Amino acid sequence: MLGLKAPRNSFKKPSKKARREKHAASQTPQPQLEIASDILIRLQADIDERGQFGQPVMEVSKEQVRVLDGEIVSFQVPISDIKAARNEPLIG
Repeated sequence: MLGLKAPRNSFKKPSKKARREKHAASQTPQPQLEIASDILIRLQADIDERGQFGQPVMEVSKEQVRVLDGEIVSFQVPISDIKAARNEPLIG
């Protein structure tokens, strides 16, 4: 040995947010819901996914669930991919 150290493994597991964004990006873009009657549920929150104050909106239709940050779709998933869902009301 010449006193050289082997390089450390620099691989880091992607964050949950990065994995979610990758999943959302890999999904086939869904057409925008043009008619308000397509939306079955629409909920507004005061905290975003990063824990910051904001006004994200979750919309549920027969085909998909999506989260809007302003007019940008920050997350969407087809209903067929959802195995279970729950509501956790939090007061802080």
